[in-house]
Amino acid sequence: MRTLPGEQGMSARTFESNNDWYDVTREMQMGTPTADVATIDPDDVEAHEAPLEWTITYEVREAPLRAGDEVIIEIPLSFRLDHGRPYPVGTTHVKHVGDAKPGYAAAVATSTPSDNVTLASAVSNLSRLSVLGIRVEEGAIQTGDPITVRLGTREGSRLRAPSFSQRFRFATGARRDGESYRPVRTIPIVNVHGAAAAELRVIAPSTAALGEDLEIVLVPADDYNRNPAREYSGQLAIESPSFLDCPDPVDLSAVDTIARTRSRDALLDDTYVVPGRAVEEGTGRLAAIDRANGLFGRSNPIAVDWTERNVYWGDIHVQGYDSIGVGSAAEMFEWGRTAEGLDFCATANHYSGRYDVTEEVWKRVVNAANRYYDPGSYVTFVSYEWAGAYGHRNVYFKDDTGYFFGRAGSSSHFDTPETMETLWERLEAYEGDVLAFPHHPKFCGRTSWDRFHDEFQRLVEIYSAWGDSEIGGPWSVRAGLDRGHRLGFTGGTDTHKGQPGRGTHQFGKGAGKTAVYAPALTREEVFDALVERRCYATTGPRILLDVSVNGLRMGAERLAEEQDKDARSVEVRALGTRTIDSIDVIRNGEVLESVPISSDKARIEVIDDTPLGEVLEPRSHPDGRETTYYYVRVVQENQHRAWASPVWLLG
Repeated sequence: MRTLPGEQGMSARTFESNNDWYDVTREMQMGTPTADVATIDPDDVEAHEAPLEWTITYEVREAPLRAGDEVIIEIPLSFRLDHGRPYPVGTTHVKHVGDAKPGYAAAVATSTPSDNVTLASAVSNLSRLSVLGIRVEEGAIQTGDPITVRLGTREGSRLRAPSFSQRFRFATGARRDGESYRPVRTIPIVNVHGAAAAELRVIAPSTAALGEDLEIVLVPADDYNRNPAREYSGQLAIESPSFLDCPDPVDLSAVDTIARTRSRDALLDDTYVVPGRAVEEGTGRLAAIDRANGLFGRSNPIAVDWTERNVYWGDIHVQGYDSIGVGSAAEMFEWGRTAEGLDFCATANHYSGRYDVTEEVWKRVVNAANRYYDPGSYVTFVSYEWAGAYGHRNVYFKDDTGYFFGRAGSSSHFDTPETMETLWERLEAYEGDVLAFPHHPKFCGRTSWDRFHDEFQRLVEIYSAWGDSEIGGPWSVRAGLDRGHRLGFTGGTDTHKGQPGRGTHQFGKGAGKTAVYAPALTREEVFDALVERRCYATTGPRILLDVSVNGLRMGAERLAEEQDKDARSVEVRALGTRTIDSIDVIRNGEVLESVPISSDKARIEVIDDTPLGEVLEPRSHPDGRETTYYYVRVVQENQHRAWASPVWLLG
């Protein structure tokens, strides 16, 4: 058997862009699977592990692969063929064993035991993944014979597993006799587990009522992506504030005293739930210490009887395998609940990537959301991301079915609104409650603030992995507010790693979260809190924040009353995860007052005694009213932030 490098034979399939490859994956999606199977070894590794070499075995079963037939294999997100580093800049991708230098890079080699066969191969290194194309140039690979693909070389490559826990699917297909590509019956999958524990993550409910029982999540986490660690057990000392009653010590090997949670879908190792009880009013944090192994973790701030409503945390913008990332919808929901201790979650896949949205694909998303919805414990939403000429909108449904209205330029099997106005027409005709609001407004697919829709566009994603959208030009959140949009604030990761609550992806760093004030943890109550803008955003930490303006809670609006005309009182309470550096009160896009704090707790009042008539400003809102708006920004010493949804007074 002879192997021709792709750059010499020039006949193996190559791809110029991610979209070129996604055209093929959508083609395979519609095809009947072949009887061929593909496997990979090793298929079970730890994060950042360096096995140096993976071997993919493609077994020909349906019919011989003859001259002109092709096999294509995706090397998924973060399985880069150069030092295992994701998204390298300015590096050279090595494609064949003969080109590899010791200690420099990975390599790819193909072979088959069938006689008198010549193979050509080529690697397309794209921005999100790599694709290996293999073509039979001469001869035929007989049924029962394999094609063996070696990724890396034990002579010195540094090929590593990705640094984050996930099931990595190597989409694989074949084309015989010039027909369409068809998927193989079994594709290679590599399970990447967490590595050894380097810290303890402690996630507690932010708020509780006096006498309420609590569940405190403990995650022994590794040093790479804070993945749940593999094969950890130990005895922990629990240091809790006086207002909490928690067991101490906690033996993680004693399953009769603590609850060990095992995932149903996501690739997660053991996480733990420790019981607690709120016995007094108070605020503070608890800590877990493993002295034998030198591990420590401190919880987010906890407040007993903080307000009449609870504060719940979620990530409502996560990408997965169906779109342009990794992880199924079920795996994403599982990760959010188990590894991140989120209270609510939504996938918001950006479709028209890997798959066309068929009834089967949409049903998979809907079924996962409904299967993981656990009223009182975990809320999930049916959702997706739409993109068009005026920016991206994330669409969320209150009900348990939803509907996919496509996106501009997609080949969905559903309706495909080509404009923002057409999307809104579809949503208006939908018999159910819907939200559709901008994300990363000042970045890719920038948001046009010319489009108003007060029913659907009630929120905006102020922070995500793309970065901070608060200020910075005509597409920023503040520009939208100044135009007259009345928008509450959300945060999300927009991660493409299928891990809600955890950054990052290739565009930047960020693990944004949304907090809502809701009376109960149900789909209806959380959705209503979002509609009413009883929410705030953070860059990831669970900073507790409560804001009111003349008695109006965050997100509220009203016609100005007599009490508002002479002065407005902005009252702020905050509990930081670190020392709070400052609290900024913003009025109409300008900092009214910046209050230095230097503590992890703050309670302030800022009085704006400028006559209301001098701060009401004309807006472009269709209602024609003058308005003034206030919002609060909390800045910690580590530069993590929180933004309270604005309050509006209308003239």
